[in-house]
Amino acid sequence: MGREAKDGSGPEVLEGVLQVIEAGADQDRGQRLRAFAHAVLGRAPADFFRGRTDAEVFELISGTFDLLDSMAPGAVGVRVGQLPGYGHTGCAAVAISDRPFVVDTLHQLLTSRGFEI
Repeated sequence: MGREAKDGSGPEVLEGVLQVIEAGADQDRGQRLRAFAHAVLGRAPADFFRGRTDAEVFELISGTFDLLDSMAPGAVGVRVGQLPGYGHTGCAAVAISDRPFVVDTLHQLLTSRGFEI
């Protein structure tokens, strides 16, 4: 379950992430999380998986799922944390409906403070 993807391919990592979900999630959450993982990881580029273990990809998917699942319709969701497997590299997840000005403003704020996006 904690292995690194052999060649960075999505299907291999997806299978490992599904095993992590199966091992730890309750039935209702597990079904919804599996469907979410299929939808997201099926579209992810190969380099997204490179160097990440199944558990690290699970943490990213699970955290994003939890953020979206906890939001009320029309709300803005924000999660800030560290990227699993990247030491002190941080990440900000922002879930919003069609509000591009918020993304632009956040991008400008972070880059003005010296953060690389």
